[in-house]
Amino acid sequence: MDAQKDNLNIASLSLFKSDNYLVFIYKKTQSLINAIYMVTNLFPEAEPLKWGIRAKAVTLLEDILSLPIKAFSERKNILRGFTAKVLEIVSLSEVSSNSALMSSMNFKILNREFENLINMIEKHEEPYLMDSNFILDEKLFKISNDPRLSDNLNKRTNLDTKGQSLELARDKGQGHLKDMSQVKSRDNRQEAILSLLRDKSDLNIKDISSVFKDCSEKTLQRELQRMVVEGRLKKAGERRWSRYSLI
Repeated sequence: MDAQKDNLNIASLSLFKSDNYLVFIYKKTQSLINAIYMVTNLFPEAEPLKWGIRAKAVTLLEDILSLPIKAFSERKNILRGFTAKVLEIVSLSEVSSNSALMSSMNFKILNREFENLINMIEKHEEPYLMDSNFILDEKLFKISNDPRLSDNLNKRTNLDTKGQSLELARDKGQGHLKDMSQVKSRDNRQEAILSLLRDKSDLNIKDISSVFKDCSEKTLQRELQRMVVEGRLKKAGERRWSRYSLI
């Protein structure tokens, strides 16, 4: 059995042609699947969550193994599918934890490791994830020839962001968003996001992250994706050009 496993690993790694990045995420994904099986092994045999989480987990390797043989244009859909499966696994694991089928510590470890994996993939794969219909950022064309002017603008921007009221400029009029810097937990964060979208519909990640001072943009992005998967929000556009609104 061990010899067969070693042969499988050698065959899989040779597929990546010494690409250290792909080798790493393959091994990382394999380790996470092993962990999923170890944790769910404690579930009752008749528990649907046991087989649901496992079924989702084993398909993750298929996605990783398909990356080296797919054209760059196809990687975007593969990686979107991979991320969606991870979100489902984490959501089902959270249900298991809330139902006392999985310990809260094991859930936190799995959630953290899956987040680390997704962050690494998103950072490395960003060129493949860019949508063909993206809009160029106007900041790309703003160039200052005078360094002193740039320094003054930066100082002014820093002062503006320290105010008690955070402003959100819209195409039609001017709106105000509440400061959400003290929002910590996931449930409170989701409620705060819903509250923002009730006040101002059709917000992008920059709009939302501007009012969560103690929460990273990546974390908010995953929160928004989770809420879309759960059917609480709808999304238009892709990646940094995505806009979110209430259903």
